Amino acid sequence: MFNDLRPASYNRVPFFVVASELNFGRRTVVHEYPQGDTPFVEDMGKATRRFSIQAFILGDDYVAKAENLKKEFEKPVEEGGATLVHPWLGSIKVFPVDTPTISWNLDKRTATLKLNFVEAGELRKPSIGTSWGSYLLDKANAFYDSILSGFDADSITNYVAEVSSIANGMLGSLADSNWAKALGVSSNISELMSDLSSVMTSPDKLKDAIIGGLSIASLASTSQDWQGVTENSTTACEGLYSQTEKTDSLSNYASDKETAITEASASLEQSFRLMLLGNAVAGASYIGSDFDQNLEKTQVKPFAEDVIEIRNTLMSALETEMRLLGTDDHDLYSMLSDTYSAVYQQLSNVASELGSVETVTPSQVTSSLELAYEKYGDASRDLEIVQRNNIPNPLFVPCEQLKVASR
Repeated sequence: MFNDLRPASYNRVPFFVVASELNFGRRTVVHEYPQGDTPFVEDMGKATRRFSIQAFILGDDYVAKAENLKKEFEKPVEEGGATLVHPWLGSIKVFPVDTPTISWNLDKRTATLKLNFVEAGELRKPSIGTSWGSYLLDKANAFYDSILSGFDADSITNYVAEVSSIANGMLGSLADSNWAKALGVSSNISELMSDLSSVMTSPDKLKDAIIGGLSIASLASTSQDWQGVTENSTTACEGLYSQTEKTDSLSNYASDKETAITEASASLEQSFRLMLLGNAVAGASYIGSDFDQNLEKTQVKPFAEDVIEIRNTLMSALETEMRLLGTDDHDLYSMLSDTYSAVYQQLSNVASELGSVETVTPSQVTSSLELAYEKYGDASRDLEIVQRNNIPNPLFVPCEQLKVASR
């Protein structure tokens, strides 16, 4: 069971979670009238969200850690609520409810807690809803800002050549990836590789060099294949785990040199991953927008299934990062968790506005204009049929199965 523990915190006091429940839905009142056979159900608005969490505290100092958490729960809650960092829902403003219980197990050296919260809500109804696309752009910038959070330049002063060599191997694979080729940033990565050793012991210069080499900030608010940006960035990120795995397997007998090189390389690898995840998150904010265009610079709305697949792949990459060594840092984990929730919200909303994929087979050779008008009553949608099915001549659509949007 303990292998499934996920980090969480209450007002920055950490603990682990193995299970959680969420009560949600709508508030309704059923009106039943005398001598009437048909009731009337009145919708009273969204129900208050209630969270139940089974929390654990582990380790030799579990008693002291449990005491710190107990003290935090006994403090008055500030107006607006306390901050709960939930493993699956991100950062939430809550109020503790009921009376938390805690039990200690001397044999297992654990403390177990049963915690209950309600969402804090607001004193007034918001005038506008959350813009998840804008929120994701802010999160992308937060990813860029978080790089090198665990990098210790002082510890590698004597091993710059070795660390640079390992890091350049990672960057070389990125330069050859579909992500770099599609965005035309291979030359930027090559420049980063040539500068890496000279800026390695200056965290500020190193951070600027990494952002300059791997960030896609210059493409913001431009027409791009943002679906491809998100997919390729996520795939490239998933290929960068080797140094982190080596750090996890470091033995207690590793030399100081080996430890310093491996840990510095793992920190750089994590920074490269955070850059790529930031790029993927930025791309996700534009999917389905007017800026989301294909390689021919024409807009073709994606299928709902495509967006859901991109959503799930990106969420999986974020979840993997949350589980890796180094993300026990509260701020970093909170950022990843919040972004995980926001990606779900944004891309689910986008998918809900799109048509699903279906197949049609023309009964005879026809033109894309006729097919679009027959399917949608809108001949101007002929281009999306042509591009989605790689039809070489739009005047002659063959009598074969084609993928089209359901609406």
